[in-house]
Parts: sequence; C-alpha cells; structure tokens
Amino acid sequence: AIGVLGIVGGILWGVVSDRLGRKQALALVFGLQAVSFFLFAVAGAASTLYISAFLYGLSAFSIPGIVAAACGDYMGPRLAPAALGMVTLFFPWARPPLRPWPASWQTRPTLLARPFCWPLRWPSWAALALSPCARRSKNCNKLVG
Repeated sequence: AIGVLGIVGGILWGVVSDRLGRKQALALVFGLQAVSFFLFAVAGAASTLYISAFLYGLSAFSIPGIVAAACGDYMGPRLAPAALGMVTLFFPWARPPLRPWPASWQTRPTLLARPFCWPLRWPSWAALALSPCARRSKNCNKLVG
C-alpha cells in the first residue's frame, strides 16, 4: 500500500512543486512526514497507525523527485545529472552528525560489513577533493550569490 501511495505521491508532489516551488514543496513534504512520525509515536489504536502510514507513503518517495527537479532548476539541463549525483553522494555525510546517538549506535556497521564501509567512502572523498577542478555552470551563480 505504501508503494502505491508513493507513486500517487510522486505525481501529486511533482505538480505541487511545479506550482508552488521546490522549497515550499519540500517544506510541505517534511511537515507531512513530521505529522506522520508524531502520529506513529502517539498511536493508541490501529487506525492511527494506518493514518500515519498513509501520510508517510504519500510523502516519503516524493523527495528524490523534488530534489532532482531542483537540481535541474539550479544547474540547468546539462549539469543537472552531475548536481543530482553530488547531492546523492554527499547526502549520507550530512546525516550522521544530525541524528541522535542511540540511532547511530544501532545503525553502526557490524563487524562483517565494516570492511565494506571505508572503500565506499573513498569515492566521496575523491569527488570532494576534485570538486574545485570542475567547471562552473552559468547557473551556478544562483547557488552562491
């Protein structure tokens, strides 16, 4: 059910982000998710859990589409895939300092998975080191000034 709602939500939030703007659409999506998480936390009945799942399914899978559209808006059609790649590459690096300690403790890699974590980080570090060498887009000035 959540997957079907994700398809419907992707279409719905695509239209909303085209009409209201990317920032406003993301704010609404994250607000809807906050309501969903709150309902899940205080659920006393199964119906509250169903409402929470409905709201989450309607909003969660729309974020990548809105972010991809924003990358296209800011960087232009030629550099949009590279911008989306950079967002995708560095998004996991922004999360660990922001999440609470118990969640990070629970999601730490097991001893079996630990050898795979460091090799996966090298491409991120290489992209960060090489990013000053990349050519700037004419639309890049919208981001920095």
